[in-house]
Amino acid sequence: DLDYDYFHEIDKARAAGKNMCVTKARQKGFSEKNASIIGREFSLFKNSQSVITAGEEKYNENTMKMVTRGLASLDNTEFYKRKNPELPEYIQARYKVIDNGVPKWRGTLSEVYSITSKNNNQALSRLSPNLVLFEEVGVWPNFIESYRFVQPMLRTEGKKTGFVIIVGTGGD
Repeated sequence: DLDYDYFHEIDKARAAGKNMCVTKARQKGFSEKNASIIGREFSLFKNSQSVITAGEEKYNENTMKMVTRGLASLDNTEFYKRKNPELPEYIQARYKVIDNGVPKWRGTLSEVYSITSKNNNQALSRLSPNLVLFEEVGVWPNFIESYRFVQPMLRTEGKKTGFVIIVGTGGD
């Protein structure tokens, strides 16, 4: 029931033009849940750009592995997307075709980035994401500064175009 509520709260926040902040206990599966949200964005929405970021590389890398594992499990379904490139830190839904002797990229062109922002508050500044996942903000000393740099990237012509999920684990 809580998973059902979580996904609906995500959808309600996004529809209302808000972001989502999640505080949670350890080992509750939220990285996996959020990886599935990124996988949904990648699989269903053309030209989407999703970003997983954290203050420590191990957190964004772990969630990115969950995303790629989930996307690979879609093989032999109508939701599977060919990826080129398919790197640990970046994937794009595209493939090359030759059209009248001219190579062209086809596919939805959706992207997922895994970027560590520990020593660079502006690490995401070159992007224009639809979805940003901030992982483990409780152990990220300069999270607020990184979040502030992302805010302008989530707007186009005064309209909110991106959505943020902020996740932190309770504890010390």
